[in-house]
Order: sequence, then structure tokens, then C-alpha cells
Amino acid sequence: MSFSAAESPEVRALARRSEAHATNFWQNKGVDLSVIIPTCNRPKSLLRVVRPLLPQISQSRHACELIIVDDGGAREAERVLHDSLDKDAISLLKTLRLSENRGPSAARNAGINVATGKILAFLDDDCVPAENYIDETLRIHNEYPHVLLLNGDLVARSKNIYSRFWFYYYNAAFNGGEGEVYPVTRVASGHCSIKRELLDSFSPLFDDKLRSREDYDLWLRLKKVGIQPFKAETIKAGIECRSNLRSFLEQRAWYAEGEDAIRQKHDIEHVLADQSEHFTPPSWRFLHLHLAIRIYLLLKRNVGEQSTS
Repeated sequence: MSFSAAESPEVRALARRSEAHATNFWQNKGVDLSVIIPTCNRPKSLLRVVRPLLPQISQSRHACELIIVDDGGAREAERVLHDSLDKDAISLLKTLRLSENRGPSAARNAGINVATGKILAFLDDDCVPAENYIDETLRIHNEYPHVLLLNGDLVARSKNIYSRFWFYYYNAAFNGGEGEVYPVTRVASGHCSIKRELLDSFSPLFDDKLRSREDYDLWLRLKKVGIQPFKAETIKAGIECRSNLRSFLEQRAWYAEGEDAIRQKHDIEHVLADQSEHFTPPSWRFLHLHLAIRIYLLLKRNVGEQSTS
């Protein structure tokens, strides 16, 4: 699919507004960057993400805000943050709590609703940003005004079979381009950023009804109107992949539920064509994990059918 050929007049107008905005990006008053972190009952993990951001925000010459969205958790995150951070650090946080657990899509959208930044960045609570995350995100967006959605670069924080499995597919989808910024055919919702202008065409940005695979849904919607996502490898964050078989299988089942919802939402032939176009063949190194996933999903489906019969 050629994105330049597929662009609608609305998308071209959106790009023009973004480029015009970049002309006086640093001169405009207000918040330059909003960092939105959805979280639910993972306070220690959240703290690892927040800590490297706080000195960056306080030392940056740009106005930034950090928004923590508690997705209906047990308030443990708020307590841990207040017990672990000093008053100056706490003053940099904007916290929002949903009354019930609604999933990362709804949590990110809630953060968007209160964010005031020209650039909106999203970090999951298991993605630890690099020491130059704030300024590098702003630099790339300013120097590349045509980029409306920008993926950062994820690196593994631990080395095990589960992280190797995860990165086998991540690298195939996101790595291998040329230049400081290059086009990709996916969205990593746990480590990406957008220009606010994108919300003119995509609001809400994420589908609240999807509890997983919302990033793939966003890619399909972007592709449909001809908006190209990009990636910058200089914007880095370390991700904590699963560390044991049980949590790994539970995550794959969560992805599978999202995949089923995607195929119900979108034309299935369109979804299959896209997945065929960007297919990554399985590796024999992970044969045992693929078999474990298959068995786990079958057992989970059988248990579900029995419970409803």
C-alpha cells in the first residue's frame, strides 16, 4: 500500500497544520510534552518508570507534565509513590484514578482528556525510559514535523527465553529501517508519542472496547486513511518481558482475546491481508513455546465452553 497515494484531503490538511505548528514549536506557550502512564496494581514497576522521568522533567528547558492513570487499582500505586518520592517530585505528578478497571485503552484515553501538551507520549508501566527520553522525544518531533505518530525503541531489560520470543517478533515488525527516523507498519502503544494534531482525526485515539491489541487496531485505522507511523531508535526504553511460563501464557491468551475482537471489528479479509503482508515466520527455537501456547489456548477455550454450557 502506498501511503502517499492513499492520503485523503483531510490527512494532507492535517500534515500541513502539523508542519505549520512546528515553525514556532518552541515559542508557543503552554506545555510542550505530556507523558501518560497507565497502571494497575504494579506499584514497584510504576516507580521504576517514574523515577528516571522526574529529573528529566525538572531539568528540561521545556514545559512537561507527567500523568499517572490508575486503571481502577487498589490505590497501592499512589501510596508507594508518596512514600518513595519527596514533595518536589510529587508536585510534578498529575494523578488520575478510574473508578473501575477498564483496560489500557480507556486509561490512555482518560490521560489524553486531561493532558495539555503539544506532544503526547505514552509509556506502559513496564517500560523504563532512557535518561534523555524527554528531550529526545521533543527534538525528534520538532525536527520531523510530518511525523504524527512516532514509535520509540524498546530494548530488553532481562534476557530469558520469553524476552527472546517477544523480541523475535518485535524486531521483525519495528527494526531494520534506515535513517534517524524511518517508516514502520505497526504501532507500539506502550512506547510511542503523537502530535496533538492527530487527535483532530482520531478521537478517541484508542478503542476503549479493546483491552488488548489496541495498538494493532490503531495501525489498521491509520493505514486506512493513509497516515504513516514512524520509529526513532534514539528514543529508548527498557521493557520487562514475562519471567515465567504462567505469566507468558496468560499474556498470549490476553493477546488472543484482543485478536478475536479485532477480527470482529474490522473486515476479516482486510485483517488477514495485512497480517499476510507483514507475516513473520515462526522460529524453530521457540517451537516448545508455540506448542505451549496452542495447548493453553485450547484448554482455556474448553474450560470457557464448559462453564457456559
